[in-house]
Amino acid sequence: MLTATKICFIINVIVMLQGTITISYLLFKAKRTPVLYSLCLAEGLLIMWLFFSTLEFISTTTEELLFAVRFSLFPLSFVGGAGLIFALLYAGFISPKNKLIMLIIMFPLAITYLPALTNDYFYLIIVKKTIENPAYTQWGVFFIANLVITYSYLAVSLCIILYQVSREFNTNVKKVVLIIVAIAFTPAINALTGFGILRFVYFDITPASFSVLFSFFTMAISKYKFMNIIPIATHNMFFDMEEAVFITDNRNRIMEYNKASSDQFGRIIAIEECKTIDEMLSKLKKYTVDIGKFNKLESFLKESFDKSYYDLIEIFSENETEDRSIKRYSFYMKPLTDKKGRNVARIYFFRNNTDLIKAQLEEERKRISGDIHDNLSNMVNVIKMNLEYAVKHFDEKEEVLNCINIAYDTVKGVRINIRRILEELLPVDIESVGLINALESLFKKVIGAGMELEFYHNGIKDSSINKKRHGYVIYRICMEAVNNSFFNGKAHTISIVLTNKDGLIKLFVTDDGIGCEEIKKGRGLRGIERNVMILGGKVEFGSSDEGGFNIRVEIPFEE
Repeated sequence: MLTATKICFIINVIVMLQGTITISYLLFKAKRTPVLYSLCLAEGLLIMWLFFSTLEFISTTTEELLFAVRFSLFPLSFVGGAGLIFALLYAGFISPKNKLIMLIIMFPLAITYLPALTNDYFYLIIVKKTIENPAYTQWGVFFIANLVITYSYLAVSLCIILYQVSREFNTNVKKVVLIIVAIAFTPAINALTGFGILRFVYFDITPASFSVLFSFFTMAISKYKFMNIIPIATHNMFFDMEEAVFITDNRNRIMEYNKASSDQFGRIIAIEECKTIDEMLSKLKKYTVDIGKFNKLESFLKESFDKSYYDLIEIFSENETEDRSIKRYSFYMKPLTDKKGRNVARIYFFRNNTDLIKAQLEEERKRISGDIHDNLSNMVNVIKMNLEYAVKHFDEKEEVLNCINIAYDTVKGVRINIRRILEELLPVDIESVGLINALESLFKKVIGAGMELEFYHNGIKDSSINKKRHGYVIYRICMEAVNNSFFNGKAHTISIVLTNKDGLIKLFVTDDGIGCEEIKKGRGLRGIERNVMILGGKVEFGSSDEGGFNIRVEIPFEE
């Protein structure tokens, strides 16, 4: 016949076994972090309490019973603190380095437990408990204080975890409810029995309540991927990203979005009402500058699930019609695959480049203004002074001819400079026309200005080089080298050799100009160095005593 003692013993064993399985499952499936260890500690204390409480069932004397109680009270006294530490770590309110805060949390619990380690002050924990009536216990003031602190900690823990779970999984209501019930069930049962609302004469209901807690946590871990799919630190980083990010499933339903999404688009559309990304984009399209781009994007999403997509889009920052500014975004969509390569989700990025573009435009304006002032203005002044001299001294034929020649040469430089500035404002599309065609077009303009130019190339394949940044860098280096030879070197002939061999792109530029004794790197040469260094290459500048200037460039390149 099963007695109350045997029933309690069996329940305890079942719950301990279930708790052990849950902790093992956690350690096996979830990412091992301090957050995980703090959760395992809290559950481990519960299992420890159940283990020592079974000793109470097999006690035959009051002394043995009280001795067993001393051990069972230890984990029970500290489980509330362990739960609060887990909640704070889980929500990111503290880090594993905040050991002082953890000690402060545990300190009042330790103080209220200390009398259990003594004989003289044990009455502060338990006033009366006998083997004749083990179900009845007259608790002391220190235990009641510990109980109040524990329930306060558990209540705060519940609020923190509720906040964090709802913040992380705003579209998964079932998971939120399950976690809340799992955490709240045991404290609720204990409170009801403690205040006498629920009465169980033959056995303690608390172990059974812990069985429910372990069951719910196991379900949350296995079914809803609690503590598994997205590690806490990773999720917090995702939530706090500056880019607006949306994650959808393979049916385009919005599963997750971060705070920046609400900040960026919350003023014009109600994101929380959008169930799918198609619905969100449809609402957003009403406030775009170029509806054609959104139509193209919507068509792509319907036809191609396994491909990435990139575009630049412009969206009004307010839904009001007056005084609304335009926000410029880099939009990027990438499919997400599982271990078997199957497309299971998509991730959408909206990066706000408005301030960056404004800063770049301002910097570009300053650079162009400096170019015009330093080059064109000076050249125009040279032309002006020489023509004025020619007009005033028209009878001095030799001097006048010399001034006119200087003015003529300067005009050729103005033409080249204007073309250079325009090309920087409207850069050539290397990817479309090809690097070699772009260079040959550039060199024809130089030849048309009166210079001789020899260009030799070998091993350069537009199909491979244009897919990377190398083509643009080489083009800018050649343009800067030609300008340097014409304006600074006063060269008549330039030779350019471009090769691609053994994983290296080599560029050699030499001219027959006046050269220089000391190479002073201005904005042009420093720009060449910067572009080459970005690609992991090296550059050398040289000039001989006989004159001339040369540039040697080597850039690693893998097709």
